[in-house]
Amino acid sequence: DVSWLVRTLSSGIGKKLVVGLSGLFLVGFILVHLIGNLTIYGTEAEGVGAGMDTGINAYAQSLHAIPGFIAVEILLLIGFLVHIGMVVRLILRNRQARGDTRYAVRASKGTSGFRGLTSRLMNISGILLLLFIVVHVWQVRFNMPEDHNLFGHLQGILTNPLFAALYIVGSLLVLGSALSYALY
Repeated sequence: DVSWLVRTLSSGIGKKLVVGLSGLFLVGFILVHLIGNLTIYGTEAEGVGAGMDTGINAYAQSLHAIPGFIAVEILLLIGFLVHIGMVVRLILRNRQARGDTRYAVRASKGTSGFRGLTSRLMNISGILLLLFIVVHVWQVRFNMPEDHNLFGHLQGILTNPLFAALYIVGSLLVLGSALSYALY
């Protein structure tokens, strides 16, 4: 009988458990993604198109050669959707429970300093992170040049000051804030 599982996951604690587990799944993805992205510092940096079989291009080719890679991408998308959906449900549930009144005191021992800042900005940083992810996925997954030169494509993206700023803010500040909040 799975009714206990449904009841548990329908509760506030269950939703927080799902958010935590899906968040851990996404942190695992981010770590693997970071390690893969570090291959950009491979030998290909000698010139655009040089060494197409090395560096980040080889990494990208090896990912796409994995049997069932699209299934992995779908699983990742489901992980994101579950995490986002549960977070939104928790936010709405908390607002509904609180009603129109605000807390008389905003500070607590657990939300001072950087932790408090990331906690207060989590709704905004979550939206900014989602926008960054959409732009990033569009650029590197759905808008690749025909030659599949990821290194050259990334160089082209990051030479645009607007996109360079987006990647700095999105990956370092917003993602860093979300990760520090999650792991604290």
